[in-house]
Amino acid sequence: AALFDSADTDENGWFLTGLQHCCVVHVNRHVRAAAAAVLGVLIKSCMRSRDPSHEDLLVEEDSPFRLVLKETLKGTLADNWSQVRMAGSVLGRRFVQALLKIYKSRNGD
Repeated sequence: AALFDSADTDENGWFLTGLQHCCVVHVNRHVRAAAAAVLGVLIKSCMRSRDPSHEDLLVEEDSPFRLVLKETLKGTLADNWSQVRMAGSVLGRRFVQALLKIYKSRNGD
């Protein structure tokens, strides 16, 4: 089963919760920036997957992964350290580019 399948949300929810904590709350700015980079890699993984349901993790508003992305972007872009804000900016760019790619592929543009 995929890491973020809805059937496994309760079982694997600790991973997303822990990753969000590392991105937004962790005391060390390097950990916050690195955790944002990990989320970026997970977005990339969703896009490279051959399973179309992985794209849904980015598109569906109630997806646990998308909710973590939303909260992480809010936290990292408001961080007082520039390197964390930069990591949040890169994460945001990767997320928007993924959404645009999904939109184009689904609408034939």
